[in-house]
Amino acid sequence: MAGYRIYWLNRDNRILARLEIDEPTDAAAIENARSILPSERDMACAGFEVWERSRLVHREKRVSPS
Repeated sequence: MAGYRIYWLNRDNRILARLEIDEPTDAAAIENARSILPSERDMACAGFEVWERSRLVHREKRVSPS
C-alpha cells in the first residue's frame, strides 16, 4: 500500500485541510478523496489534490452550481 496525502483546497488553491491515507493504487486514492469531499462543504472546499510523496497524482476542482 502506498501512502497518499489528500489536500482540500479553497477557491484560491490554499490548503484548508490535509489527510493521510493508505491505498493500493492511485485510482483508489482518488476515489477515496472524492467520497470524502462532500463532507468538507462547511470548510468552503473548492477542490482537492492527491499526492504520493512529491508526485501530484490528481487535482480536481468542484464545479460551482450556477
